[in-house]
Amino acid sequence: MRARLLAADYCLTAISAYDLRKDGSSRLLAESLKEHWDLVIEMGMRPMARQAIESAGWPFVVLGDGGRCIPSAAVNCIGQIELRNGLAVPDFVRACAQKGVRTVVQFLYAEGGFDVAEMLAVADIACETVRVPRFSNPFGMYRGAFAATKALLDRSRGRPPDVFLFTDDHLAHGGLLALSMRGVRIPDDVKVVTHANRGLGPFWVKPLTRLEMDPVAQGRDVAKAVLAYLRTGRLPSGLVLGSVWKPGETF
Repeated sequence: MRARLLAADYCLTAISAYDLRKDGSSRLLAESLKEHWDLVIEMGMRPMARQAIESAGWPFVVLGDGGRCIPSAAVNCIGQIELRNGLAVPDFVRACAQKGVRTVVQFLYAEGGFDVAEMLAVADIACETVRVPRFSNPFGMYRGAFAATKALLDRSRGRPPDVFLFTDDHLAHGGLLALSMRGVRIPDDVKVVTHANRGLGPFWVKPLTRLEMDPVAQGRDVAKAVLAYLRTGRLPSGLVLGSVWKPGETF
């Protein structure tokens, strides 16, 4: 997104403002919003950051993150672009039904993330949810998923579910390591599906079946929509970005 906007002679700056009470980003955000902006792109901000952007008066677009795209009623909100990590979940559920899957364990972070349990229940497929704390670095998340997967295998006593679904690539790294160390065969003993970005890990000895995001293509599409607004004053409506179902050899 940045490269395409720069190529069109627009400057772009990025500000992280997740917790305005703790991380000191409130002052940075407030000072930045005093400058003149042709457009502000709000990407999954917290309520206090949203309020600051609304109050600044600059036109802004909401880029919904993680399946939650909460529109703004502010007059300076020009529209929204939806980013749905779980866009390919119906394809996953359909594939489970076609393969006769009866039990699924999904690994999610302790907060947020897309949840497939409700949609699986419609297809009469049982789903257990394992939540893993979100750490500030990838290695902590690897360890959390590794420990959670080991604990689940201990509880299952050699009878794992039909499918493990890792809803994040960091979780998949730790989970796959735990499965490998226990000698669990994929997909013979358990099928595995992971949510991941195209071209990035995790990798396995067999091509992984994925709910796959393409951040490069998504950045291109967001940049095209933003440039259309800057050119015409109107944001293209109904733009939805998200994951696609990519069959592999682990499911």
